[in-house]
Amino acid sequence: MSMVYGIVTGMFLILAVFVGSVDCRARKWLTAFMLFLAGYSGLILLDSFDVRISPTAYFCLLSITFLPGPLLLGYVSHISTRKEVHVKDFVFCLLPVMTALFCSDLLGGYSLFSTVPRDAYVIDSYVMIFNLISAMAGIHLLVYLGRASQLIIKMRRDWTGYQSKTLPESWYDMIKVLVVMIIANSTQVLSAFLNPTGSKVSIGDLGFMVLVVHFVYLAARAMIRAEQTEEFEDVIFEESVYLAPRKEDRTDLKEDVRFIEKRIVRESLYLNADLSLPTLAAKLGLSSHRLSEILNSGFQKNFYEYVNDLRIAYAAELLVNAPEKSVTEVFYTAGFSNKSTFYGYFKKTYEMTPSDYRKQARQTNSIMNNVVPLLRRTAV
Repeated sequence: MSMVYGIVTGMFLILAVFVGSVDCRARKWLTAFMLFLAGYSGLILLDSFDVRISPTAYFCLLSITFLPGPLLLGYVSHISTRKEVHVKDFVFCLLPVMTALFCSDLLGGYSLFSTVPRDAYVIDSYVMIFNLISAMAGIHLLVYLGRASQLIIKMRRDWTGYQSKTLPESWYDMIKVLVVMIIANSTQVLSAFLNPTGSKVSIGDLGFMVLVVHFVYLAARAMIRAEQTEEFEDVIFEESVYLAPRKEDRTDLKEDVRFIEKRIVRESLYLNADLSLPTLAAKLGLSSHRLSEILNSGFQKNFYEYVNDLRIAYAAELLVNAPEKSVTEVFYTAGFSNKSTFYGYFKKTYEMTPSDYRKQARQTNSIMNNVVPLLRRTAV
């Protein structure tokens, strides 16, 4: 297996370079995964040699085992354009290093740069600490798998409420990555406990190869798509970053803003519950990228903010002018498909519930109906 892992290590280093140069939104996290997989396969490659580096140096390299959790959460949060990963998420990577520095005697007492025989890795104290670190790495990844799952579930609810009942390809990509990471983690932890000194072929190797195949597929797909088209639909939510128009584009931007506003409002396109950025762009005869740029630059809103602002304004009008309609009928008519999303967005906009808004509007109308005739009599 040493030749296989040598090839895999080199392959991931090459893929990291290529993916890093690809113009795709996920390249940062895919490149990070490529580098992690290169480092991890290199670590496994060390286990196949008869003469090894010292256990102290090996433990320093075990920091790699605490990387997949934050990288996984970073990949998932990137797709949803949510900022969920911070520097503190990588603090646990220091645990193996601290163990090597303060527990070197329990690891055999070898110097950092010495080489040792395979027997140095079967000392009882070393095996105990190795199993402990392996278990902590497994638990660490499970925690991040849980956080990523929570974020995916939240995105599923948001997608139903904000856009469409049809989930995008990126949703299934995240589920696949989650499953692959669970398989790899389970087999690696199981392999570490069953055979801490390593073997030529183990169940951990098979789990790792599943991970390898899947991320090679993701990297290859990203590069092929980048070559074929400039359009990417690998994120669920368009980023609301302000894109400043170039000077020569400002006139065209103003015209596009007027055109979009006229079409969307006049034709009430925002009331379509299954409306998405690609479908709206197709109706307007624009590319998804161009429509997103116009909304960000011309309205300082992303697609979902712009559409839901129109929907909420329409719903508020219905609450006042159509008292016979229930709140449920109102939010469905306005294009929302999720009650909690509608209520949350309405309260954020008007700082009250739809029912309170309707009640307040009735009271205001009642006061005006009494005041206006009084003012007319007073004037006479």
